[in-house]
Amino acid sequence: SVIDPRPIKVSVVGQVQRPGLYSMDVGSNNNSFNRGRVRFSGMPTVIDAIKLSGGITKQADLRNVFIERRLPGGDLKYKKAKINLLDLIIQGNQLNNPFLFDGDKIIITKALNSNVESWEIADANLTPENISVTIAGEVISPGNLTLQSKTSLSQSIMAAGGPVNWRANKGNVRLVRINRNGSVDNKTIRLDLSEPPSEDKNPILRNGDIVYVETSKFATMSDGITAIRKPASGILSIWSLFKIIGD
Repeated sequence: SVIDPRPIKVSVVGQVQRPGLYSMDVGSNNNSFNRGRVRFSGMPTVIDAIKLSGGITKQADLRNVFIERRLPGGDLKYKKAKINLLDLIIQGNQLNNPFLFDGDKIIITKALNSNVESWEIADANLTPENISVTIAGEVISPGNLTLQSKTSLSQSIMAAGGPVNWRANKGNVRLVRINRNGSVDNKTIRLDLSEPPSEDKNPILRNGDIVYVETSKFATMSDGITAIRKPASGILSIWSLFKIIGD
């Protein structure tokens, strides 16, 4: 009897958020989202691999997704099959979500013409359930957070306890994102907790994003005054300190 089946390794390339090689354990009840080695209940499928790689990009051609599989034997021969993910999502055709074998390669091609409505439908189904982001700066509980997919920037800040009222500079919230090509986006956003999700004012976060709430000028000045006053504690008053600085 099989005590612990060996993991299968598959490659996901093309129009996904994090293309690369992934190791997927088979036959466990623990189905979690992590980069690298993940356990699945039963045999993993194409959809599982795409979710593991962070989901599709806006340029993905969902009607032309290919699987390459090596044929048995000593010769390096491969079989290539095309699947239609849009048909799977809209029509529920499970033939377009086959089980994966060790060594399979999934290729997500680039669409010639983007269809925003189709992409939004697919993205809702082909993204992981949870993402991991870092919230830093002037929030009540900074740190690494595991959030639901489709969480917006303002929702992530509230999940970290919200901005510290008098210390947070709500007009200077930075979103740092490492793109799939290795480049880094550093975007400054004015925080409005009532703003609905949008690309410019309240973007939806991706796995690995960093949100930093800057310190207000008043808090920075207050910290500086506190640092200066500490050696003179019990001797100088705030008024005396300003008088000395003014002189």
